[in-house]
Amino acid sequence: MSEPPRSPPTDRPPFARPVVAIGWTLAALAAITLLKHAAFGYLGVRTPYLLYFVAILVAAWQGGWPAGFVATFASAFLGSYYFIPPFRQFSYEAGNLGRAAMFVTEGVMISLVAARAQNDRYRAQRAARDAEHALARLEGVLRSIGDAVIATDLDGRVTFANPHAESLTGWSRDQVEGKPLREVLSVVDESTGAPVEPAPPAALDDEPSRPSREHAVVSRAGARVSVDDAVAPIRTAGGELVGSVLVMKDVSRTRAEERTRAFVAQATAELVSSLDYRKTLATVARLAVPAVGDWCAVDVLEGDALHRLVIEHVDPAKAELLYEIDRRYPPDPKAPSGRYAALRSDAPIFVQDFADAAIEAMGRDEGHRALLRRLGARSYISVRMVAHGAPVGVLTLATGESGRRYTDDDVRLVEALADRASLASANARLFDEVARTRTEAERANRAKDEFLAMLGHELRNPLAPILTALQLMRLRGDAAFERERAIVERQVKHVVALVDDLLDVSRITRGKIDLALETVEVADAVAKALELAGPLIEERHHAVRLSVPRGLYVEADPVRLAQVVSNLLTNAAKYTDPGGHIEVRAAREDHTVTLSVKDDGVGIDAELLPNVFGLFVQGGQSIDRSKGGLGLGLGIVKNVVALHRGTVEALSEGVGRGSEFRVRLPAAPSPSSVESSSSATSLHPPAGDGARVLVVDDNADAAELLAEALQMLGHEVYTAPDPAEALAIAPVVRPQVALLDIGLPVMDGYELAGRLRALPELEGCRYVAVTGYGQPADKARARAAGFDEHLVKPVSIDDVQRVVTKLLA
Repeated sequence: MSEPPRSPPTDRPPFARPVVAIGWTLAALAAITLLKHAAFGYLGVRTPYLLYFVAILVAAWQGGWPAGFVATFASAFLGSYYFIPPFRQFSYEAGNLGRAAMFVTEGVMISLVAARAQNDRYRAQRAARDAEHALARLEGVLRSIGDAVIATDLDGRVTFANPHAESLTGWSRDQVEGKPLREVLSVVDESTGAPVEPAPPAALDDEPSRPSREHAVVSRAGARVSVDDAVAPIRTAGGELVGSVLVMKDVSRTRAEERTRAFVAQATAELVSSLDYRKTLATVARLAVPAVGDWCAVDVLEGDALHRLVIEHVDPAKAELLYEIDRRYPPDPKAPSGRYAALRSDAPIFVQDFADAAIEAMGRDEGHRALLRRLGARSYISVRMVAHGAPVGVLTLATGESGRRYTDDDVRLVEALADRASLASANARLFDEVARTRTEAERANRAKDEFLAMLGHELRNPLAPILTALQLMRLRGDAAFERERAIVERQVKHVVALVDDLLDVSRITRGKIDLALETVEVADAVAKALELAGPLIEERHHAVRLSVPRGLYVEADPVRLAQVVSNLLTNAAKYTDPGGHIEVRAAREDHTVTLSVKDDGVGIDAELLPNVFGLFVQGGQSIDRSKGGLGLGLGIVKNVVALHRGTVEALSEGVGRGSEFRVRLPAAPSPSSVESSSSATSLHPPAGDGARVLVVDDNADAAELLAEALQMLGHEVYTAPDPAEALAIAPVVRPQVALLDIGLPVMDGYELAGRLRALPELEGCRYVAVTGYGQPADKARARAAGFDEHLVKPVSIDDVQRVVTKLLA
């Protein structure tokens, strides 16, 4: 764009117009000369240069000192030539020359003074013009900027106010000029509402500026506007204080956004702090009143109906009024307004001014309208709450007592609040559902564990007399049906092993396995495992090769370590054709002991190999399940080894090429000494070393066979089928050891043990729990009830004899 043409200035320096100056000089000289000629009769020759000073002054004023000099010399020439005798010729007398010189000197001085005065006048005019232009530019800038500006004099009276200041204060410029600032401007502290006095200019004498925040300006009409304001002194070029200027920036929107962000952040923090969705939604209403509205209602969607969960109101009486309106006029799901309309609408329902027309439209009858008028709503916002794409309720806010009217910013704030409330509520409901599911799963898990424990107990109870009977036959030395007895005993032990595996799986899945760690020699654990797996190995005629040197120690539970090796041996025996080979090796590698069990059996398919340690995982079997098992052994191995901070891996080159299992456990230092007190217990004590033993069991077969076996070992045995008979005979026979079943009628074995211990006749008696319940919790309960030992059915005669001998020792 081209710059608009500038108008020439109205005044210029005298030297910039020489033609005009010469014209004024000649005209003045001519006029004065003619005037002197006309008045010569009155003036005479005594004043030849009179009036020519006027021409010199005019010339110097118009053209500066050069024109004044020209006029001076021209005046000297004309005065000497026309008005000093002899006329029209020059006189060279000393007096006339002196008068001419004096005139010229005076003319030069007048020229200089006039030119200087003219220049000063020009500079003053230029300075005044520049000041006027600068003031006009400043006023234009101040009137055009977006902030309110008010200037005052030294007395604090308003000298200037731009249009934004007029709009902010409600005073026009003509009204405020000359008024004291305190009458024009009403400033309050936003946080406290206390009035803030404008600082007088004198208070700013030592400060360059004074910025402030958190202020609000209240206009003549009562409107409040948040401002950031700053006041600064006005000084002259010499530093003299002449007034002050106050600048106020409207930050209402910024403050509103800050408050919105702070409110939403606080609401989000509080909403996620609770996992009860009803409490969460009640928190929304509590936070919203009075920060966002004078009352808030939250409705939740249950099925197809909205149920009002909570109402918060700054006036408790109005809260009751809202409940009364709901009771007397239940919401209509098809109504074009209200909460159901908000539930159907994708956009918020926003009524900025709840005028009487809105009440007329919403009211069903005059009674309803009267209640709505009593409520006194001013503005109204109702927003649907949606979580994961599905509506969960409606959030409604309204103003009344505060007189506030909602804006679009408030609608956005309520939408943000509804979004966060919806998500928090959905998460809380999801947590409730997960918690219920987890509780049901835990209840089902407990029921499963209780069922397995009961199953183990019920299976072990009938197995106990069978195993005792077989062992009793062996003690009698009866050679008849020896092969058949061996088969029955082997199958009974197999069933017991299956029950133990099932219960172990239950404990493993619940993390209930407790380890009794001690320094264990690997060779001893392998020997115990061979004893456990021996019947199956012998049945299938496998050859076992051992390469387990002495001196390898690990920190382990000896029973569980023997179980791990036994499971691996049993697995090798089952999946190796009769007459196969099993090799057991152990070696130390740095800080690790590696134990491997290798066979030349059916091997492991490549697809099955990664999952071989999973519970209930088995290789292919024929329909008769000749290899047996439930697929639990290797899963138990993996979990027990992990509890010992070890690892186990399976290796196989494929089907038909055998398999190898390697267990790695942290090595332990060899023990410094071996307890010399540990010695083998004789299972057949000499005659006369027997003890008085009381056997209490409601399973008559189990009690009678166990009693007969103990009698054969030299003990004096008494039996009782129930706790009542046991309490009756115990003081008479005074047993040294009592073998008590736990699952007894009328009272359990725990209570019976307590009753027996209370009898003075049984002082020194030792108690052994004999039960089908063998989980760690059962053992702990037995210890707490005062039992000295805990045996799990079916018990072997050897174990019973070992325990009795130990207790008597």
